[in-house]
Amino acid sequence: MVDGSPVEVKKASKTTVNQVRAVKYIPLVVYYEPSGTWYVVPAHHVVRLVAPKARGQHNEIVFECSTLRVNQLGEFRVAKEADLLAATRFAIAAATKYPELKQEMERALREARKLARDTQARVQEILAKYKLG
Repeated sequence: MVDGSPVEVKKASKTTVNQVRAVKYIPLVVYYEPSGTWYVVPAHHVVRLVAPKARGQHNEIVFECSTLRVNQLGEFRVAKEADLLAATRFAIAAATKYPELKQEMERALREARKLARDTQARVQEILAKYKLG
């Protein structure tokens, strides 16, 4: 949390940043361990970066869970670790300029949760029918 706002922090040991959750619409802070480099990606850019992908990392919905490559993040590099807080505050403020994008991520999350609940209920009924549950 920064000033009451959630922030996702990831450490990348290799060139891939795993389990990026654009649907949260929060800044992504990445520490790239091999070079000791920090990146702060505003939420709207997280969405922009994952949007073209055909599917998510572990699922069909790209915004729920996706991967990014460190080489995609160059424009978000933080020159000095001392600047991390300021960069994160800037990222939080910058994302507020895109309320429709945030609303769409909230909608995607709501719909994904509903689909999960509905599917689970239907599957439980089928399992019960076949005496598997």
